[in-house]
Amino acid sequence: MPEKITFVLNKPISLIQFAIKFILLLFISSIPVKRIYFAGPGDVVPLQSDLQASSLWPAPDQPAVSEETVFLTIPLKRAGNLIIVESVVNGVTGNIILDTGSSRLVLNSIYFREKQQQHNQVSGGITGSIGVVSQKEGNKLQLSDLVYEDLTADVTDLGHIEQARNLKILGLFGLSMLAGYEVVIDLQLNQLELHKLDFNGNWLGQTGRPKQFDLEVPIVVNGDLLFMEGHIAGKRCTFCLDTGAETNVLSNDLPDKMMNTLTVLRRTKLRGTGSQSTEALYCVMNDFSVDKHPFPGMNVLVTNLSHMKKAYGVYIDGMLGCDFFEKGIVFINTQKRKLAINFAGGKE
Repeated sequence: MPEKITFVLNKPISLIQFAIKFILLLFISSIPVKRIYFAGPGDVVPLQSDLQASSLWPAPDQPAVSEETVFLTIPLKRAGNLIIVESVVNGVTGNIILDTGSSRLVLNSIYFREKQQQHNQVSGGITGSIGVVSQKEGNKLQLSDLVYEDLTADVTDLGHIEQARNLKILGLFGLSMLAGYEVVIDLQLNQLELHKLDFNGNWLGQTGRPKQFDLEVPIVVNGDLLFMEGHIAGKRCTFCLDTGAETNVLSNDLPDKMMNTLTVLRRTKLRGTGSQSTEALYCVMNDFSVDKHPFPGMNVLVTNLSHMKKAYGVYIDGMLGCDFFEKGIVFINTQKRKLAINFAGGKE
């Protein structure tokens, strides 16, 4: 029997641009798909307007914290490969998933049914599942010392994630809500660090963290998503960065030269919000690198990403999820458009 894998992925939906995770690959066909190119020797960097990149400064929903607070540490928990933060939403205590692919707050309709506004937004999945999205205004969210007031959130049923992990999930927390901070994800210590930035993207305070990195690469902020370049078998690939994905993902339409570098472990099943499922391949990446730095032995799920590409409006070759973020301490600075890593146990 093939093993069933359930994990969280993100994509924007029409104007609401929310994330229903857990393999909800949208049936959106009207958005043109384009490629994102990254600068190399002799390359020309596309204009930001051409990429339709949205600046994350200032933040659309700024948290209420002391002006003197320039550094925060928030404990993280793990549920399988989901990255969880304890939270209180509208007086309800539970867990929220850290999701760098979400544009803003997404709430679980199981706990937040009142005062919803229907917007007739629909999502579908690769397994044929359908979900309806509504909105809820006037929300209050607290994560450790971060307090958000009067938030507008997308609301949908996330009960499938709760059932898979046997954990109370209040919703999804997008990276864009942390605009104005450099985000440091340390899955070795299970903590999230937030360093407040000035307008130029520099830390306002020093906290002892090293400013030298084992690896530092550019990222593209396109809409509310983050993209990074990697290489498979020496060929360029575009990856979406998503802490909400429990495993890395590759498109099954990559050239044979790339596919031949994978070691197939088994067939598995992707399970969406309903009872339907679809088969995929669970593999090991043997020749994946970032800026010539090898990342050997990372697990990857190979499946059809055509609907994901249409939903993003960007051609992607894959997604880098929790397996990637476990490689070390990851620094994300959306203002400087950079990602840096200090590898676990020192430079690999």
